[in-house]
Amino acid sequence: MSKPFTFHFSHGEGDTPRVMMIVDIQAECSVCRYTEIQRFYHGVAFHSLGIPKFKRFVDGAPGLLNFNCTNCGEPSTPASARRGAVTYGFADGTGIIQAHFNCQDGRAVAVDFTLDGGRRLDPQSLPPWSVREPRPREDHRPSLTEDEVFATCGRAFHLKGLWRSLLDEHLETGQALFEQAAPGCWFGVGADEEEIEALLADIDLPDFKAASERGELVLLALMERPEGLPGFDDTAPIHGDPASWLQPQAIEALREGRCVAEIHLDPTLALDAMTSALKRARLEFVVNDTGAEIFLAQITTPRGALFEHEVRLSSVAQLAAFTAITPGEAGRQVIEEIVAELLGIDV
Repeated sequence: MSKPFTFHFSHGEGDTPRVMMIVDIQAECSVCRYTEIQRFYHGVAFHSLGIPKFKRFVDGAPGLLNFNCTNCGEPSTPASARRGAVTYGFADGTGIIQAHFNCQDGRAVAVDFTLDGGRRLDPQSLPPWSVREPRPREDHRPSLTEDEVFATCGRAFHLKGLWRSLLDEHLETGQALFEQAAPGCWFGVGADEEEIEALLADIDLPDFKAASERGELVLLALMERPEGLPGFDDTAPIHGDPASWLQPQAIEALREGRCVAEIHLDPTLALDAMTSALKRARLEFVVNDTGAEIFLAQITTPRGALFEHEVRLSSVAQLAAFTAITPGEAGRQVIEEIVAELLGIDV
């Protein structure tokens, strides 16, 4: 069975980008003891979603429960919840994180987590306790940390948190720092570009050096705003602007030139995310490579509706750098906006 196009992103209040969580809650009717499951496709604010916020969402997930028992019609409330799960899939396809829990007094208790690197979110999947059960206990863990996410999925859960950590350490110690944030994405901070280059000459980063030698990486500045993106007004604020999540002392230091924050990024990962999403949505398109720039053009629905703008890959890459998301997430976000517009879908 073919899988449908999945919208990871939607719009919240003020057009704030939201990202989807799949919530499954199993409830037992307090009157007839009939057991059934309610599923929610719930959007949470994307740019502020770190591990602490994810855990808080899990803790309160049983509170979403609200339906009438299929058997007797009695209302099922959060107090009826017995167990549940929250599934979050990174929009760039680097992995899935699931929280599993029992429910008590309308709250999640005894929470543990499983991580699956390289898996994509499937909105048609069965509740996780119905798949591959029983999972080996060693797959479950009582904690969820950035180190565990990186070890399994090859990326930070929240790239903005990594930036804050690097800039805090640099401003405190004065040392240049360089760290991988995600596949094809490395962050560097130092007093100037020369200091970061000197650090790179002294440290052993095989993946980074291999990508650099193949000519796959572009060098981007954290504070450089993207321009010319379809669906983004060049004069309006961009959700995820560093000014909204960086600590004030870091913003001041960057603006005054007392330090630099740069991103070495592989834009082909954004291109791969965009083309694969368009194919899944069954849209036609053309990739134009001028040598100096790559464009996506002539994006067309099966019924002939044409997206009239070109999508410049360099702008998508800068969106990833500016808002501290992965190249794949930036590509997916841009394409989902285009797909929604062409298909007349309000997300």
